[in-house]
Amino acid sequence: MPENASHISFKMGALNLNSNPQNYFSYKLVGIDEDWSSWLNQDFTNYSNLKGGKYKFEFRAANKRFEWSEVKTIPIQIQKGLTETLAFRFLLIASILGLIYLFYSYRKRQIEREAEIAGNYQKKIAELQLNALQSQMNPHFIFNSINSINSINSINSINYYIIKNDRDQASNYLAKFSRLIRQILENSKSKLITLEQELDAINLYLEIEQLRFEGKFIFEIEIDEHVQLSSIQIPPLIIQPYIENAIWHGLMNKTEPGHLLLKIINSGDQVQCIIEDDGIGSKAAGEISTGKGLHKQSLGTKITEDRLKYIEEMYDIQTNVEILDLFHMDLFHMDGTSAGTKVIINIPKLKLKHP
Repeated sequence: MPENASHISFKMGALNLNSNPQNYFSYKLVGIDEDWSSWLNQDFTNYSNLKGGKYKFEFRAANKRFEWSEVKTIPIQIQKGLTETLAFRFLLIASILGLIYLFYSYRKRQIEREAEIAGNYQKKIAELQLNALQSQMNPHFIFNSINSINSINSINSINYYIIKNDRDQASNYLAKFSRLIRQILENSKSKLITLEQELDAINLYLEIEQLRFEGKFIFEIEIDEHVQLSSIQIPPLIIQPYIENAIWHGLMNKTEPGHLLLKIINSGDQVQCIIEDDGIGSKAAGEISTGKGLHKQSLGTKITEDRLKYIEEMYDIQTNVEILDLFHMDLFHMDGTSAGTKVIINIPKLKLKHP
């Protein structure tokens, strides 16, 4: 019989010298049968679907008086089929693991792709909302600037210089104002501008406000030497609304001349903008606004806060704005008199791709 056969037939025989011979057989296949078969008068048997391996076929014979013969043993070896080999099983396991890995990788890429699409969609929405807010911010700022020129409360409005026939000062005022408007409109074309561009516009804005309110305040701009102004990007008109608030609500309500300080500090992976004034403080300014029937938050700062929120979504960064009241800490001001306001703006450094 072939070694790789899985179907085996056994033909058994025994010598019987009786005049009326009749033989019975009992058998078992070791490894398959647990016990001997019943005594049968048939001399053959079959086994099917045997797995590869070693077996022993044992049988014995008996006559009609049940006189037993010796047990005869036939060793059998069936070669293992392909599916029973260790190599096949290893290959099968490897194939299953490979399919699982391919499915996992496909599903992972699919999830990442879906997350990327969702992220891009959210960023696109944030970008559109940011553009909408920026389009609101530009006319808001220009309106306030024009309004301040014609303000009847301004000591040195453009009207004042014209009435005085002070052509040089009026020309200086208009020149600065036109430069400021041109810078604002130019900066508004981009989602991000350099910190240097933003500070140029802020410096010009402060000079114009000084002309408006001659002798009302002085300002300083301090820049950390470790801050690379030309390589750090920020959204346009992010700092200016807080400076505007410091002047209009803090310093303009002060009886004596005031001081405004803008500091740009390097803070690891962030740039920190500190706006500090020695005005009347946010609490007193709020009471004055309430007395005038002004209950709403400054539109400029509200738009700026919303813009910062959408910038966080677009660039996956974290910004922070903190407004603090300052108080005198000396023997002459034990009643907690306000010493002004400090605004701290922390903006992650967004580097230029091609400086």
